[in-house]
Amino acid sequence: MIAKYRKTVLAALALLMVFCSLGLAQGAPTLNGMALHVQLSKEQFIAALYLTTPTSNARDALTKEEDKAMELRILTDDLYARRFQRMWIEGIAINAGATEMERHAQNLANFSNLLKIKLVKGDILRIERSAAKNTTTVILNRQTLDTIADAHFFDLLLRTWLGPVPLSSEFKESLLGGGTVKPELAERFADISPTSARIAEIATLLKGTKLPEPARQAPPAPPAVAPEIPTPPPAVAVVPEPQAEEPQPEVEQPQTPPEPEKLLTEASLFNDEEILSDEEEDGFSFTAENLLSEQIYIAKLTKWTTNFVNYPRNALRNEHQGTVRLTVTLSRDGRVRDVQILEKSEHETLNKAAVKAVRSASPYPAVPDTIKGDRFLFTVPVVFRMN
Repeated sequence: MIAKYRKTVLAALALLMVFCSLGLAQGAPTLNGMALHVQLSKEQFIAALYLTTPTSNARDALTKEEDKAMELRILTDDLYARRFQRMWIEGIAINAGATEMERHAQNLANFSNLLKIKLVKGDILRIERSAAKNTTTVILNRQTLDTIADAHFFDLLLRTWLGPVPLSSEFKESLLGGGTVKPELAERFADISPTSARIAEIATLLKGTKLPEPARQAPPAPPAVAPEIPTPPPAVAVVPEPQAEEPQPEVEQPQTPPEPEKLLTEASLFNDEEILSDEEEDGFSFTAENLLSEQIYIAKLTKWTTNFVNYPRNALRNEHQGTVRLTVTLSRDGRVRDVQILEKSEHETLNKAAVKAVRSASPYPAVPDTIKGDRFLFTVPVVFRMN
């Protein structure tokens, strides 16, 4: 009995620490909900949503003109920067319209470039919305990475969590707790903090490297055009020689056999050096143009998939519903090279139907020339919902 009482008291104190550590008693946004994000049975991070006006309605949370904040406390050392970037990029592509993505393209490019820093266990990433200042501020381990002069950009990022197709339905529901949070999760949340060495490491990195600058330096025409011109020629082999048409078949043929060697497995999905290694992207920075192109392509692929989804009859008969998240690897010509389930439905018939839909959708629209690489990896949510 005493042990149970002690645990209850500790949980209550944990909740109080979460509130007090953020200065919420002074009128800042209050804790609205908290959720645990898991992929392939691996805990990724605990997310917390803070709103000035607590609510359990997603539309209110997304549209109210008030101060807000979202905070992520990292639980794993395996959260690759590229994977974390894609969570936001794909989430917005799926949950926002083309007009809105175009409007915020530069802001999203700057934000994505900030996330080049690989997050590790204990890191705290906080994003704050100030209605009065009309800003969105990104903070890592209590050090400001950048301040974006647009409060509505915060609401766009929040779509990834609270949009029609969130990271998961349970994740969304937990964030929309209206102020109700599971004590044990709040206790874990309060215990997560970066080491002093990690704080110093981030401070040193920020002094030596200003991550947003690459995206803002992209507009100058000469350097931007030069790298893009050589991209098409490799497919043509040699441009100056008019008789270079004969060698073309010889260049294309060797590319077909290696494909099976690059297929993903569930065990290697988060450890594939070519696909998720941060080193591959060290020299790459997003620009408004190439990021918008990628998001529009992801939205196109998602819509394309829905045309091939068939609701299993026995699932309809038993009123089974759910969402299945798949990671799909495409060749440049749009052919499906691999499909893996990231998030399963509790109903196996729906899981199989989702995979079948992706297989049937092949070939997808070809990868645009604006997107580099010999393959394209994207996440597609397949939603089975009875009207």
